[in-house]
Amino acid sequence: MSVYKYICFDGYTPWLYVMGGEFSARGKSLHKGDAISGSVEELTTIQMTKDTTVVLFLVDLEAPMTLADNFRGVKSF
Repeated sequence: MSVYKYICFDGYTPWLYVMGGEFSARGKSLHKGDAISGSVEELTTIQMTKDTTVVLFLVDLEAPMTLADNFRGVKSF
């Protein structure tokens, strides 16, 4: 199992999207097509449980269009 850390910038919230594989974050197991968001402190470390491709989006939650569309995943803000 691999553990990765990433950085974030002030004013942006990390949103992680699983393109393939599986990982765990905050005690939740996520699979292909799942997404998770939270504070930088909550998502600083993720654990890959097998070969996984993850995309990190840094999102401004105060932007007018951020939450205007459908969201599939774990929403925690």
